[in-house]
Amino acid sequence: MNLKEKLILIKANDYQAPSDTFQLIQEMMNNIGSLDAQLRDELIYTTLSNWIPGNALTVNEL
Repeated sequence: MNLKEKLILIKANDYQAPSDTFQLIQEMMNNIGSLDAQLRDELIYTTLSNWIPGNALTVNEL
């Protein structure tokens, strides 16, 4: 499953953070400049904007 598919599933599950959240965030950061607007804007940015204030990440992960 590619990053876009993973993030679509996460979005469909009300942005519930998976067990491998930190690894997924690293993959998201590697793709944050993607030319694919849906991946970049609707999935990566939106997922991060839900996880950061929602305390889905530890201080070290942030």
